[in-house]
Amino acid sequence: MAVVAERTWSDTKTTAATFLDRYEQIGDAPTGRTSLGTELGGNIGAAGPAVSKLGWTTTATSQETAGENGSAANATDNNPYTMWHSKYSSPSSTLPQSLTVDLGNVQRLSGTKYLPRQDGGRGGRIKDYEVSVSKDGTTWTPAVEGTFDWYPTYDKSPGDKNWPMEWSEEIMPFTADVDARFVRLTALSSYVESYASVAEFNVIKAQATLTAPTPLNVVLADDADASKILPGQAVTVRVLDVQPGSSATLKLGSAELGSAVANSDGVVTFAVTIPADAKPGKATLTVTGTDKNGMETSGSLPVTLIDATTAPDTTAPTTTATIDKTPNAAGVYTSAPSVTLSATDDFGIQSTQYMLNSGVWKDYKAPVAIPEGATTFSYRSTDTSGNVEATKSLAEFKVHTAQKAPELSLLIDGSIPGTVKAGKSYEVTVGELLPGSAAELWLHCEPVLLTNLETTASGTATTTITIPAGTKVRAHNLVLRGLNAAGIKTEASFALTVTAGAKSDGGPTADGSVSDGSTPSSSSPSKSTTPETGRSADLAHTGAMIVPWLAGGIMVLLLGTALLVRRRPAGHGKL
Repeated sequence: MAVVAERTWSDTKTTAATFLDRYEQIGDAPTGRTSLGTELGGNIGAAGPAVSKLGWTTTATSQETAGENGSAANATDNNPYTMWHSKYSSPSSTLPQSLTVDLGNVQRLSGTKYLPRQDGGRGGRIKDYEVSVSKDGTTWTPAVEGTFDWYPTYDKSPGDKNWPMEWSEEIMPFTADVDARFVRLTALSSYVESYASVAEFNVIKAQATLTAPTPLNVVLADDADASKILPGQAVTVRVLDVQPGSSATLKLGSAELGSAVANSDGVVTFAVTIPADAKPGKATLTVTGTDKNGMETSGSLPVTLIDATTAPDTTAPTTTATIDKTPNAAGVYTSAPSVTLSATDDFGIQSTQYMLNSGVWKDYKAPVAIPEGATTFSYRSTDTSGNVEATKSLAEFKVHTAQKAPELSLLIDGSIPGTVKAGKSYEVTVGELLPGSAAELWLHCEPVLLTNLETTASGTATTTITIPAGTKVRAHNLVLRGLNAAGIKTEASFALTVTAGAKSDGGPTADGSVSDGSTPSSSSPSKSTTPETGRSADLAHTGAMIVPWLAGGIMVLLLGTALLVRRRPAGHGKL
């Protein structure tokens, strides 16, 4: 008879039937127990095909190494006489506890198998369990859960650790076939003590064919021409549909060019240089890596290496500029726009640069925000052969995000007066207008157009105006109408007082028919601004001074009439 165990069974109530049943399940114990895995074909008590354990890596949330050899690796060593046991020496680890295996690659699976400890002990016998799977070891999906019944032939309720138990391997079929690389068994509860133990853990291979790996998509960045690659040329290769976080390797023929890791979008970017000694002719860029399903795969891109001495690159790259906003009808941006540059070249782009106004050239790395005011944007690119593109420029940007009304200043000998004389000429300067736009200056009370203006590139204008000689002596407003810096129609007014000019000026004098001879105040004038939808409050009362004159004339007329009527009766009485 073969030796089944090398130590005394701890179960004092084991019957002969139980002993023989156990022997039938696990077979003979080979000498030294070093060849058991080979003898059993790596599929202990298997009821279906098991995944080969070659290349597996086994880990656990805890393992007992002080009180016994209970390491996680024992659960997948094809030896039923060793086992993984969760940590029970101080400080101990309580349930739940997990055992995780990495199969090395993604495979299609249909279930798992659990062989309990075979030394007669009951500690760590799993009761409630869960099996979950993962393709990347990070995102896990439950595959099956359940409860092991180790007392099928006895009426004694579970919990009595002296009662006999079953020793057979349990199959845990998945509800559906899955593609996975990682498999995890979690012990949620146990029959005896709050520990977990596993003699052997097997994974069942599905009968259905595994989903074919997805070829990787390999492309050249910057619109480089795969049919015109120079030895020594710097190129950027992008690989799509890669499992995020996985590594990929790029080769030109048999020469390895480098390795890189996929970003969260599953894209790997290689910035490499074609070997200078690469022979001209047809070649292949090949990438090996892992697809999004976690399966090992590859992808390739045919390229043609050309001889630079016989086919030199003399064509400069082409750069395209895109503006993300649209100006208003006046050609003004009321919110700051940004410019995006994109360059293409058959042999690859070395650099792209931009310049604002007459500043310095800067390397383009991201969309460029255009600053406030008037700005000229220039750009160019250089390819890997050293060809420099002719400088391009966009039409001048006019960016005015602040909604300012136009300002009016009246300059006489460098100061702003509060009075002007009829018939005299003055220099007027206006500002905060839309560069290159037209404006008008009016004099109120009776509206008189004094002049038309054309603003400069800075939005200002200076001109000379003449106060009409016949302008009445009183308060007036000088009104500016035009487009503000944001291209919006606006008005601004400047209050001033017209006084009598000298006779030599041709203006009214200070006699009673025109003026009361009073001297206007020389204090600083007040200014008001109104949008196109309204008028300045100053303009609303500019004709009000006529009323006192009319009232006075009417009173004189009435008084004269009364005197005449009174005198006529007196003369008639003397006759």
